[in-house]
Amino acid sequence: LQQKIVSVADAALMLVTEVRTNYANLQYQAQATELQTQNLEILREAMEIAQARLGAGDATQLDVNLIESRHLETQLALLQLAVDFQTSQRKLLRLMGVADAAAEWHPQAPGEAPSIPAELTESRLIEIALLQRLDLQALDSERAAAVAELEQQRQRVIQSLSLGLMGERGERRAALGRKLGADTARASISSGRLTAPEIESAGQRRLERSREIDFMIGPTLDLSLPIFDQNQAQIAKARYRVRELHERYQEAEQRVIEGVRTVHRQQQLVDQRLKLIRESLIPLAESNLQLAEAEYRAGQESVLTVLLAQESFIRTKLDAAAAGRDLETSIADLERQLAGRLSELRIQPSAPESSVSQPDGEQAGAGIHAASDSSRSDGDDSRTKGQ
Repeated sequence: LQQKIVSVADAALMLVTEVRTNYANLQYQAQATELQTQNLEILREAMEIAQARLGAGDATQLDVNLIESRHLETQLALLQLAVDFQTSQRKLLRLMGVADAAAEWHPQAPGEAPSIPAELTESRLIEIALLQRLDLQALDSERAAAVAELEQQRQRVIQSLSLGLMGERGERRAALGRKLGADTARASISSGRLTAPEIESAGQRRLERSREIDFMIGPTLDLSLPIFDQNQAQIAKARYRVRELHERYQEAEQRVIEGVRTVHRQQQLVDQRLKLIRESLIPLAESNLQLAEAEYRAGQESVLTVLLAQESFIRTKLDAAAAGRDLETSIADLERQLAGRLSELRIQPSAPESSVSQPDGEQAGAGIHAASDSSRSDGDDSRTKGQ
C-alpha cells in the first residue's frame, strides 16, 4: 500500500513538471510572436527603403535581396510559432484535464525564475534528492516487503501444523428381545438335564451398560515432518527477490544522482547564458541602436542602418526570452529531481548508508527504511509543499 501511494504521488510530481515545462514554452512562444511581429514590421520598412534607394541608385539589388530574404524568414518563423503555440495550448489543456476547453487565452508574462541558494551545492542537492525522491521510497517499500516475505518463508520449515479437539460418539444398540423356549433348550442340552436359562438382574444390566463407552473426546495433532521438504525452494526464491530489488534500488539511486548532476549543470549553464545576454548583448545591441539613430540624425547614416540595428536588438531580446524559458524549464526539471520546490526546501541531514548488501537479507531490516524514515519524519512538510 505504501509503495502504491508513493508511486501515485511520484506520478503527480511528474505531471506538475510537465505542466510547468509546457507553460514555460507557451510564455516563450507568446513573447517570441510579439518580438517577431515587431521584427517583421521593421524589415518591411527596411525593404521599402532599400527598394527606394535601389531606384535612386544608392543601393544594389543584393541589399534588397538580403533584406527580403530576412523578411521571408521572419514570416516563416511567425507561422511556425503560431503552430507551436496552438499545439502547446492544446497539450496544456489536455494535461489540465480540460482538452475540450476554448483556447482563446494567453499566458502571463514570465517572472523571475527561482535561484538556487548558495548553500545548496551539488552534493547537498544529491543528498536531498536521495531523501525525498518518491520513486526511491516506492522501491524501498517494495524491498522491505520482500525482506519480510523472506523472513516468513524461513519460518515455514514445517509446512503444516494443526492442533484441535476431536470427539466421537459410539453406536448404541437397543437390547434384543429374548426367546425363553430357545434359551431353555440350549441350557438343558449343555447341562444334560432340564435347566432354566440364566436371567440377568436389573442391577447386572445397569452394570453392563455403565461399562459401555458412549462418547470419547481428546486433542489432535496433525504435523508434516520436514524430512525432505524444508521449504528450500521458497526461501531461495524470496532471497533472490530481495537481491533483485536491492540491485534495482541501487540502479535507481545512480539514476537519481545522474539526473541531479545533469540538470544542475544545465541550470548553471543556462543561468550563465541568460546573464551574458542580459548584461552584455542587450546593452550592446541597445547601444548600437542609439549610435545608429544618432548618426542618422547627423546625416551620416541612412534610415536603413537604424532599422537593421533595431532588428538586431529585437533578435537579442528574443534570445533572452529563449534563455529565460530554458532556465524556467531547467528549474522545473531540477525540482522534479529533488521532489520539492527550491524555495521551500529544508536542508536535511545526510542520509545514512543502506545496509542491504547481502542476498540473504539478514541485514536488510536495519537499512531498508534508513532513508525513507528520515524523509518521512523531517521532509513531509517540504515534500507536501513541493507537490
